[in-house]
Amino acid sequence: MSEALAKARENRSSLREAIDNAEATLAASPGDHVHTWAADVDESLATLGRALEQHIVVTEAPGGLLEDMVAANPSLRERVSQTRHEHEQLRAQLGRIRASLTGRSTDVVAARRHVAELLTELIHHRQRGADLVSDAYGIPSDPEIPPPPRSH
Repeated sequence: MSEALAKARENRSSLREAIDNAEATLAASPGDHVHTWAADVDESLATLGRALEQHIVVTEAPGGLLEDMVAANPSLRERVSQTRHEHEQLRAQLGRIRASLTGRSTDVVAARRHVAELLTELIHHRQRGADLVSDAYGIPSDPEIPPPPRSH
């Protein structure tokens, strides 16, 4: 296993945990304390943002996972380029949502919808990343996922 892949695998769980934490915070009932709920959601999104930035650093760094995958399988160049573009989109989407939570009044329904859309995009991004790893190296991207059975 390449060093870049090993680093990405180590980092994979922190992004998933941040997604799960944001979803749990989002699902909490704000009751009459919308401002507190919005602050809690924003805090969970700040944690998610740090996990996303770490993911981007690990994958996009010179000699990182994305470069390593293209070196392993040059036909993946376009999909890797799309992954880099997704990183920018996810950063921007997260920034817009966080900015919307800092206003005087927060629309809980809209905030939930926007955060849920972001979390869905992140989950899909992770799934596409897992497919890229599998296509680049011919192995499961996640150590907890057993390899597919071999046909005889």
